[in-house]
Amino acid sequence: MFCSKSYRLELGEIVNERILITVWACSLLLIFTSSVVSDNPIHSLFASLHWFLLSSILCFGFYIARRELVHVLLAGLLILQSLMVLKALLFLLFEVALGDSLRAALLYPGVEHHRFFNQVQVFIVPLLYLWAVQTRFRKFAYFFLFANLLLAFSGGARGLLVGLIGGAVIAGFLLPHLRREVLNAGVVTLFAALAYLGLSLWVELGKNADVLRAHTSGRLVIWQRLIEALEPSHFVLGQGTESFSYHSFNRIEGHPHNSVLQFLYEWGLLATLGMIAAVGRILWLGWQKARCAVDDRSHMVVTASLLVALVSAAIYSLFSGVVVMPIPQTLFFLFLGLLWGAVKYDAAEVPEKKPVQIEKGLFRPEAISTSVITGVGLGAVLVVYVHFCGAYLAQQAGAQEEFRAPRFWAQGAQFRGLG
Repeated sequence: MFCSKSYRLELGEIVNERILITVWACSLLLIFTSSVVSDNPIHSLFASLHWFLLSSILCFGFYIARRELVHVLLAGLLILQSLMVLKALLFLLFEVALGDSLRAALLYPGVEHHRFFNQVQVFIVPLLYLWAVQTRFRKFAYFFLFANLLLAFSGGARGLLVGLIGGAVIAGFLLPHLRREVLNAGVVTLFAALAYLGLSLWVELGKNADVLRAHTSGRLVIWQRLIEALEPSHFVLGQGTESFSYHSFNRIEGHPHNSVLQFLYEWGLLATLGMIAAVGRILWLGWQKARCAVDDRSHMVVTASLLVALVSAAIYSLFSGVVVMPIPQTLFFLFLGLLWGAVKYDAAEVPEKKPVQIEKGLFRPEAISTSVITGVGLGAVLVVYVHFCGAYLAQQAGAQEEFRAPRFWAQGAQFRGLG
């Protein structure tokens, strides 16, 4: 996409946010620096490269918003997720019909772990209860909102519910013109909770299906040990990206189930504050736009839904691996780019689309050379990246390596290098 002229022209507006771009770039520089001085620089460097590549997802989201394709993309996501929800509801009915215990792990078909499904729900549910603003889709939106919440209760997804409720409460305070929709969502949530309680009287609740369970699933232990491991050096540089997954905390988890603590330990305070400031800046711009775009109902709904989804995901990341697993972290950067592009969108500024014409001088030698150099450079990086990914896969497929729970590098086990 970077080799496309229209793509580069649209992204030219990002450069105008000089402070945001500078903070983001400095944070990435600190992240790579932490990786260079880490205990396993090869492992950490390529994990850091993964975060750098995620920035391209943000840019792609910005481009989609500028090309006025947000509605199409979000509608596609809603349809695909709704199909999975319908299948999950069918599995829930089977569980109830069998009269056996309600097992959270069996409610979400097609995923390796049920929490991975919850991490996608946190992005989709806010789209549903804000999409209900559109009268034409109100009934469908409320039905699938109820279905998602019933599955969340039945799967014991406490972190997901905390994130969604937190996002809704913040939206109710900061977006007064959406309070009615937030209250409607609250009513749907109440009905879903009552339906869950009814199911709990019908069948026995299995492991992780009790949403009212009081234990922390080991999170407090992980957080306490990580905080104890923090040193004064973490105020400048961290231990390197993914270092938590190969440093011993007497746990098998590859991440601490808290994004802020994870970033503090792996990236250091300065890079963490920089990333939070950059993301916070985009969220602030989104709030300003959603608060003032009351007259443009359609645009307000898009902006507000993306904003609430990102806030809900950020809250959920304090209890889960939203920033760790590939799909939710991709959705986070994509939604962030979509929100940024929606904020920058102004109908008066969008140039009139003209048919593609072959103009004299379009294929200038310098333009061709720039595209070739860019393409070759990106291709070389991709080849090296894939090579190391293959080497890691071969390592894990050979002698049994340690299992440290999910991270981008397969099971979180330390990459031993090519030798």
